[in-house]
Amino acid sequence: MDSTNFQSQNGRFSLTLPTGWFEYDDSEEDDDTMTYAFFNSSTEDWSGNLRITPCRWAISGDPTVDNAANHVQSVLRDTLDAVKIKLGQLELAFYTEEDPDGGRRMLSTIGSEVFETTFSFALLS
Repeated sequence: MDSTNFQSQNGRFSLTLPTGWFEYDDSEEDDDTMTYAFFNSSTEDWSGNLRITPCRWAISGDPTVDNAANHVQSVLRDTLDAVKIKLGQLELAFYTEEDPDGGRRMLSTIGSEVFETTFSFALLS
């Protein structure tokens, strides 16, 4: 299967897109707060999309406080269907949000950054 490598404008993350998937403009914000959006163009009907929003947490006065990890832990504690997923060294929070497009959200942390990833897909009738 062919794929395309994608790297964010400021190099904060990269990913491999499957054949037929492309980036599209989803926000007009600067690179530190913009949402990167991707869709599958190989189908005639909309089948879903993927959005990634990196959020950098300000370093607090106490360098031992991990605000990003604390945020993921609060989502796990406060969101009814949130599930903790371990991916290598990363701890992720995966949960469903009410969304007419079938949205699913996942939060992950890397250092002082939180990456909010939204998967939306066409619901089968």
